[in-house]
Amino acid sequence: MKKLIALVLVIVLCLGLLAGCGGKKKDDQFFVGALYDSLQVESRVRQKNALESYAAELGMKLVFQDAALDEKKQMEQAENLIAQGVDAIIVLAHN
Repeated sequence: MKKLIALVLVIVLCLGLLAGCGGKKKDDQFFVGALYDSLQVESRVRQKNALESYAAELGMKLVFQDAALDEKKQMEQAENLIAQGVDAIIVLAHN
């Protein structure tokens, strides 16, 4: 039961973050990066699927990165997303 509540809270927080992205021009597409510590966990996969569905409804570009439990790799992925010009980054940090 605790895992379900935690999952719902994380999804609500992530969706709230994405909901604040309504200020751009209509012709611009929001670009959001999601950095996950690992996509080997079932709850992370469910979160990913929920975010993909919501982003598709809003017409947003959403990119997921899996750090495979490597904090250095996750930092490099964050720097790469920033260099690509993302509007927002969702981070489920490894450390």
